[in-house]
Amino acid sequence: MGEALRRVPGITMQNDQGEARNIIIRGLAPELNSVMLNGDRIPSAEGDNRRVQMDLIPSDMISSIEVNKTLTSDMDADAIGGSVNLITRASPNGERISATLSSGYNPIRDKALYTGGFVYGNRFAKSTIGMVLSGSYNNNIYGSDNVEAVWAKDEFGNAFIEETDIRKYDVQRIRRSVAAAFDFKLGQNHTIFANAMYNWRDDRENRYRMRIDDIEPQYDEGNQITGYKGRIGFQTKGGIDNDRNKMARLEDQRVQNYSLRGEHLLASNLDMDWTVSYSKAREYRPNERYMLFRQSGRTFDFAGSSEFPVFNAVNFDANAVGLNTISENNDLTEESELGAKLNFRLPLSVVAGQKGRLRFGAPTRER
Repeated sequence: MGEALRRVPGITMQNDQGEARNIIIRGLAPELNSVMLNGDRIPSAEGDNRRVQMDLIPSDMISSIEVNKTLTSDMDADAIGGSVNLITRASPNGERISATLSSGYNPIRDKALYTGGFVYGNRFAKSTIGMVLSGSYNNNIYGSDNVEAVWAKDEFGNAFIEETDIRKYDVQRIRRSVAAAFDFKLGQNHTIFANAMYNWRDDRENRYRMRIDDIEPQYDEGNQITGYKGRIGFQTKGGIDNDRNKMARLEDQRVQNYSLRGEHLLASNLDMDWTVSYSKAREYRPNERYMLFRQSGRTFDFAGSSEFPVFNAVNFDANAVGLNTISENNDLTEESELGAKLNFRLPLSVVAGQKGRLRFGAPTRER
C-alpha cells in the first residue's frame, strides 16, 4: 500500500529495506498522521509509536485512497499532518472473478519473489445482496549491504570518523491478506454494509554488523593524524532455530478490522449513517537473539574515502575478541480500538444559489 500512496501529491514515504512503510504528509512526521480503513481508525502494530505500517496492507485489497491534508470538522482532531482513508473493494454489479500471479528476481540476494491474488464478487436475491471476497499472498526474499559513519572534527580542525558500521541484512517478508465485504439493500432508502479484513506479515531478518566506535585520532608532533585507536565489535541479530523463527529475528505483525455500517434516507431532506467497528493490531517478536563480541584499544589504519569509509585493524586477531553480550527476549505489543459513529445530514445554503450541507452527530472511541 505504501508504494501506491507514494504517488499521491503531497505525500512521501519513509522506506524500510527499500519498501515504503511510514506516511509523511506535508513534511510532517508519521506519528502526526492518522490512517483509517473505510472511515475507521487503524491502530499501530508497533508499541513505541503511532505509525501505521503501510507495507502491511496489500494494494490489491484497496479500491481507492482518500487523503485529507487538513482535517475537517467531522474528523478526530488527533492528526496534525493529515488523514489517509483506505477504501476496500465494494460489491460489483454482477459476477466478477479475477486472479493474478506474478514473480520477479532480486539480484542483491539472488532470490525470486512471488505474488498471487484472487477476487470473487457477485450479487444475489435479485441484486439485494452483494458480496466480494479477496485474498492476497506475497513472498519476498532480499537484503541490503551498507556502510554508515559519523564524522567529527578535532581541536586542530582535522575531520575524522568517530564511529562507523558495516552491515549486512538478509530479509524475508511474507504477506497474507483476506477480506470480505457484504451489502444488504433493505428497500430503496436503506442499506447495511459489513466489512472484514485480516492482514498478516512475517518479517524475518538477520543482521550482521561490524562496528568501530570510540575512535580517537593519534597525532605526530605537527598535530597531524597518523592513525587511530578505538573499539571493535561484531554483533549478530537473529532468532531461535524453529519452524517460525528459522534462526532469524521474526516480527509477526497482524492487523484486523471488522465493521458494520448503515446508510438511511429518513426523509427527502434528512439522511443518516452509522458505524460500529472493531480493530486490533499486534506485533509478536519471539525468541529474538543478539550476540556481541567486542575488544577495546585496537589500532586502526584508515583505508577508505569520505564516501566509503573503511578501517583496517592492525595485526587483528579474531580469537582475541571477547564475548560481550548474549541476550534473548520476547516482545508482544497489542492495541485494539472499538468505535461507533452516528451522523445526520441536512441541506443548508449559507449563500444564495450555493448548495451546502449541515452535518451533526456523535462518535465514541475506546482504545
